[in-house]
Amino acid sequence: MENMEVIENNTLNNQKTISIPKFAYAGFFLRLVAFTIDSIVAYSFSNIILKIFQISPDLTFMNIELNPFIETGICLLYFFILTYLNNGQTLGKMAVGIRVISLSDEKLSFFDCLVREVFARYIQNFIKILYLIVGFSPNKQSLADMLVDTVVIKDDVVDYLFEN
Repeated sequence: MENMEVIENNTLNNQKTISIPKFAYAGFFLRLVAFTIDSIVAYSFSNIILKIFQISPDLTFMNIELNPFIETGICLLYFFILTYLNNGQTLGKMAVGIRVISLSDEKLSFFDCLVREVFARYIQNFIKILYLIVGFSPNKQSLADMLVDTVVIKDDVVDYLFEN
């Protein structure tokens, strides 16, 4: 089984072992397509919210434009809420057939999603080169994945992993 990698994690009182085949990891380009779809959806949703609540593009606080902060906040909430409530999937991830899974728990925790989808995504959006880590890490993990012990895998493999 040279194409299988055994990942061992210690949870509170027991040890969990997951065997993940190398082909199961979602690579950089698949994740990029999902992210592009999600970005289009999130920014469209953000613009609709700004229009509904009639938030002026000229809204400022101490001469700082607030619209970019509001837009970013709405987009980060989109990623966080969908990932947390939809079992590791956003609309973009659903479209390309991938999902985020935890290596240390059965389900993604609130904290995992918060760190991964809000704080780490915010940092990676400022330092875009950090996204390239996915292409070079052995488990195709991003910085966010490494921080909270998650991986992104192809959706058709999820059932196989958790049934066996």
